[in-house]
Amino acid sequence: MPMSGRVIGVSLAMFAWGCGADPGMHASSALSAPSSYSGASASAPSSPPFAPSRHASKAELVVRPDVIEITFALRARSADAKGAVAALEAAVLELSRHVAAATNNLATTKMCAMRFEHDHSKSAESGERSAIAEGAIELALAPDVGYWQKGRMLAALAELTSPGAPAAKSAVDATFGAPLAHVKNVERYRAELTERWLRRARSFAQAAESAAAPLTLVDCAPPADIVEEPVSLEEVGLVLAVTCKLDTVRSAALSAPR
Repeated sequence: MPMSGRVIGVSLAMFAWGCGADPGMHASSALSAPSSYSGASASAPSSPPFAPSRHASKAELVVRPDVIEITFALRARSADAKGAVAALEAAVLELSRHVAAATNNLATTKMCAMRFEHDHSKSAESGERSAIAEGAIELALAPDVGYWQKGRMLAALAELTSPGAPAAKSAVDATFGAPLAHVKNVERYRAELTERWLRRARSFAQAAESAAAPLTLVDCAPPADIVEEPVSLEEVGLVLAVTCKLDTVRSAALSAPR
């Protein structure tokens, strides 16, 4: 079909299939929520929670993660904010020791945010102050860490962050999110993602062009950030949004700056 004088926007995505839970199910927990490791309710009406499932991923590339992250939030109450912060610091140090011991020093804790609240049910003079610290447990995955070794470390962390564990028994309230897989340095995949996109764009151009009106890529937007799309604890999808236009070679030459 002749394509002279016509510009086509090109935004292509590759689809990959992976096993594991839907990434959208990993919502962060509120402080009042139980640990994500407490298990599914026995009254679930549909399929059992261990039923296998497969989900489509709109990712150009699916890779092996090199870190698993478990977010957490800790809350301490005290008559003054400084006392609450001191209690949080002690709790995080204790949690870090347990995390390191449970994973042979492969997992660490990092802190991300802190905020303060006041108990408005009491007077300003007598009300308790709450300090809330947010952070994450990061389990590093070396290339030689196998499926079962990783499973044993995750089981140890699950026991550590479940109700009845040391963190739950302390005076500090604690809640933990579900484990999520990540890639620490996604930029090392940019070249491969770009090449995959170019192959698809060129293949589309060859199918759409005619001998009299060959097509070429023009007006490409600046490269976007690479976005992670967790598929499972074994796979992470990587998405690179690339936006260009397809125009005829003659039109592109005429519109090029001189």
